[in-house]
Amino acid sequence: MGAKTSAASVYGKLSSFRMMGYGLGDAANNFVWGMTSVYLMFFYTDVYGISPAAVASLFLVARFLDAIFDPIIGMIVDKTNSRWGRFRPYLLFGSIPLSVMFVLCFSTPDMGNTGKLVYAYVTYILLGFLYSLVNIPYSAMSPVITQDQRDRTKLMTYRMIFANVATLIVSYATSPLASWFGGDNTAKGYQYTVGLYAIVAIVLLLGCFKSTQERIPIQKEVSTKGGLKTLAKNRPLLLSSFAMMLSGGANTIFFAIPAYYFKYNVGREDLAAYYIPVVLLMGMIGMACVPFVEKRIGKKNTLQLAFLITIVGSVCLYFTSYSSITLIFIFSALIGLTLTVPWVVGWTMAADSVDYGEWKTGVRAEGISYASFSFAQKVATALAGSLSGILLTLTGYVANQAQTITALHGIAFSLTLAPAILTLGAMVLIFFYNLTDRKYAEIIQELEQRKAQQA
Repeated sequence: MGAKTSAASVYGKLSSFRMMGYGLGDAANNFVWGMTSVYLMFFYTDVYGISPAAVASLFLVARFLDAIFDPIIGMIVDKTNSRWGRFRPYLLFGSIPLSVMFVLCFSTPDMGNTGKLVYAYVTYILLGFLYSLVNIPYSAMSPVITQDQRDRTKLMTYRMIFANVATLIVSYATSPLASWFGGDNTAKGYQYTVGLYAIVAIVLLLGCFKSTQERIPIQKEVSTKGGLKTLAKNRPLLLSSFAMMLSGGANTIFFAIPAYYFKYNVGREDLAAYYIPVVLLMGMIGMACVPFVEKRIGKKNTLQLAFLITIVGSVCLYFTSYSSITLIFIFSALIGLTLTVPWVVGWTMAADSVDYGEWKTGVRAEGISYASFSFAQKVATALAGSLSGILLTLTGYVANQAQTITALHGIAFSLTLAPAILTLGAMVLIFFYNLTDRKYAEIIQELEQRKAQQA
């Protein structure tokens, strides 16, 4: 308890205004991330006319390039020094390029089949690069905002609730807005809708830049060798990154498949507009409970409990009849209650692991640490999106046609059992996570003692 008090007393308690200001950044990011996660695969296959197999390949190639881009961006961030700080400048100068590429990614120039695929590759890969250029420093900023464990959990809760609000807006408003903007021209409707989201994202990122402060002292410059050293020796970061990769994959599949599930399995395409908002609202309730649950049972146990509930809900949903609309929504709401909880706890673990890395190696490397976490998140999205595309292809899915029994089973499996299997893998990894709340408090106390001796 003493370490926690010391961390808070040295730098001051974090105000709700600062927490909300930080949350604006992830709201902006999730207008981009939410739209690509929920709608991009459907947009490519059913609006732009690219085959599911080609989309699966695109997602894999883009994430392979992220394996190159993200660590480089992380190392550049760790070497950044400016009058705005180390992390905030990327919000200021990255907001407009990211938003422009966001719009281009959801545009549909008529280029023929090959031209369409090339265009999709170029715009999607550049969108991923620009997203990393904004999101990695944004995420890496949280450890220098506060070291107090309770404040850090609240900060991540604000972040994830704001992110979920943005995703909720995207999920609920996209179809009506696309219809309003485009009428019978679905492609135009998507482009104009994304243009609106892009403007909102710019405003939110600039608001985040204005209302956040980098309060915790950082090393002036981190060498590439030092950053890689602290990454390789940071067991909590590696375990939490891989666990969140699997959990993020489960999230991606779960949010990407409902458009197919309600259109073809349930035969009620109209319900898709209500389904994801219900899930996200339950998710916000679950995330709001995280600080209270974590205070009583700790981060690790909170995460494992969330994983378990997600698995149970997914299995129940798989065995639910397509005609049982009420049960479909009940089990999906149960999944939603805990499906996004790992991102509150996971990002808190990532922030804690930065302090662990500094304690372990003497090097504080927020950029490269969060680059690895961001990379895990994007790998999850790509692999999950590719897995969905592969499953749809293998089971005989044909866009805008009546589906075979095998294809319907493939869609149902993708929505339920595939996320459950990935979540189980994440649960196994977190079992070996060893940075307890007590250990973290001891680490913060020792780090403060080291700084006092060096002063």
